[in-house]
Amino acid sequence: MADKIQNAYKTSKNILAKKGWFSPPFQTEKELRDILQKLYKETDIHVDGSMVYFRCVK
Repeated sequence: MADKIQNAYKTSKNILAKKGWFSPPFQTEKELRDILQKLYKETDIHVDGSMVYFRCVK
């Protein structure tokens, strides 16, 4: 799991942020899940490498 997080962080920081697609700070998968679950009643979260897709309902 640590390697997965490290690879996703490096990809986000070194490639996607430089293209302007993302800007720091970058949350871990657990941090993002916690944030979304606090804000929304229903969360549907999918992780694919360094990309996260989610659908939330208030």
